[in-house]
Parts: sequence; structure tokens; C-alpha cells
Amino acid sequence: MASRKTRPISPTSWLDKRRQRAGGGLVSTSRDLAHWGAALFTGKAMSGDYLPELLQSVPTDPKLNTVRYGTGVAIQKSRRFGPVYGHAGWIPGYVSSFRYYRESGVTIAFQINTDKGVLGSGKDILGDIQERIMQVLVGNTSLVNPGQPAARLVPGFLRD
Repeated sequence: MASRKTRPISPTSWLDKRRQRAGGGLVSTSRDLAHWGAALFTGKAMSGDYLPELLQSVPTDPKLNTVRYGTGVAIQKSRRFGPVYGHAGWIPGYVSSFRYYRESGVTIAFQINTDKGVLGSGKDILGDIQERIMQVLVGNTSLVNPGQPAARLVPGFLRD
């Protein structure tokens, strides 16, 4: 039986982005994510009627039933803004998030170049950030235009 050769792990091997596996190693901006979210959740990202299958979900914690998970989509209800669809991502040193607010048709996305204090605190910091952005946007209802990313609603509000 042949032995498998191994090589020692270098101190910087954790920086290799190929280790993210399902993360895909994609490069995008917050604007890209907002446009993708708007297209995905308004049924314009692909042909056919894919939304029912995408949003078919199960509770992530059957005891609480506060967050459900569909096909790559977290589904929850904002206390103030109704149903919310989206997903967050993490690699060492970076966090990203996008959410689509169904009732207003607003998509919000952002990326943070640190993960310190953002994850593992037991608080939904990403959700809190997005809820505050929504409060700014819906405080002026003329800014809310269903299907438009927040970056389009408030010029200069989100910059790449």
C-alpha cells in the first residue's frame, strides 16, 4: 500500500482562499451582491419559476422556528419590515451579508473587512446593521422602489 505524501503546513497556508471550498472563491462588491439579491428574489436571476423551490424551507432550530433555511437562503421575519431573505458569508478577516426585504422590495448588501467582534458574540450584528439601514431607507418612503438595490436608492450611500 503506497503512503500518501504530506507536506508541512506553512504559517500562511490559512490565507489560501482555495480553502473556502463551497464559498467558490468569488470576487464581488457590495453593489454586485445587492444587484444579485434583487434579481434572485424578484424572480429575474434565472428562467422559470424557481422561487417556490428556492424558498421551500425548514426551521434551523425547531424549538424556536425564528429562522428557516431554504436552498441556500436564510428566511426570517424582521419585527418591523416583514419577511427577509438572504445569506451571510465569512472567511478569516472578512464578513459579508445581503438581505432582501420582501414587503418593500429593498435589497441591502455589505462587506466588512474584519471579523473581530462581528461573529461569535451571540448577537445578530449583521442583522442589526441591516435593520438600521432599512430604518434610514423607509423613513423616506420616496426612496423605496421595489426590486432596486439600496445603492441605487440613495446615490453615494453605499460605495464600492
